[in-house]
Amino acid sequence: MKNRAVSATALSCLAALILIAAASYNFAKIQSSTPEQLIADLQQAAGKGDVEGFLSGLTAESRKIVEKSYADRPVLRQAQEEFRTALDERFGKGTELVMAPEKDLRMAIGRIVSAEVVSKKDGAEGSVELQVKTTVKSGDEKTATREYTLVARKEDGAWKLAPGFPADRRDADQIKATIERFTTDVRNGKYADRMAAMLALDNALIGKEGNK
Repeated sequence: MKNRAVSATALSCLAALILIAAASYNFAKIQSSTPEQLIADLQQAAGKGDVEGFLSGLTAESRKIVEKSYADRPVLRQAQEEFRTALDERFGKGTELVMAPEKDLRMAIGRIVSAEVVSKKDGAEGSVELQVKTTVKSGDEKTATREYTLVARKEDGAWKLAPGFPADRRDADQIKATIERFTTDVRNGKYADRMAAMLALDNALIGKEGNK
């Protein structure tokens, strides 16, 4: 079934596609004439390690979100580590981690096998909603193919990928506060086991529980 909105899994795949570190390359900017060409150009740039070229395929707002996500990562990683420590103290040493970050972003880019537009429709204010079929390779070399809904719009005469992140997913302070709340709950004995605590946090972070 096609996803009508960007889910947590979609965010992971999209992040694997657009969250690329360092701008040590100097390639031509992406100037896509169609939404379909935009997706193809983004994938090609990512495959070549063309960081600056890839980021040029994002809207100005999207690029700011990407750059901000890097600034936020250390804080979120620390909060996540404290949650893991609380789990270990309460339930014994474990290996499962929630929101485990990619250790190597270039390796993350390498996980993307293909991305193609399978359908599109007009969106608000001149934007286009794209249904994109993406195949991603896992660590054990198996592949999974899913469809995700992305948004593109014209900016400076070319098609660019627009923000696809729900506001509560890009707000580092809110995410940090949520993780800290669940860390306290674990230490206070709210959950019967490790998995219950992890699933509760995961549900809260993807909006299934809302903001309590």
